[in-house]
Amino acid sequence: MRKIFNKLLNIALFGMVLFALDKVPDRLDRLTQTTQNLVKQVGYSGPMADIPSGVPDDYEF
Repeated sequence: MRKIFNKLLNIALFGMVLFALDKVPDRLDRLTQTTQNLVKQVGYSGPMADIPSGVPDDYEF
């Protein structure tokens, strides 16, 4: 009985993993679109000159 239950559980978990992996590209596309829309709304164009980066002035990389 325990072996049957374990096999069924393994099959169910494997199915859930496959289902989740199948959804990854769709979710990445949605995330990309959401990010692009937010960037358009906010008008973000990179680091702003008014905000300091936190790097010391005389420090060279």
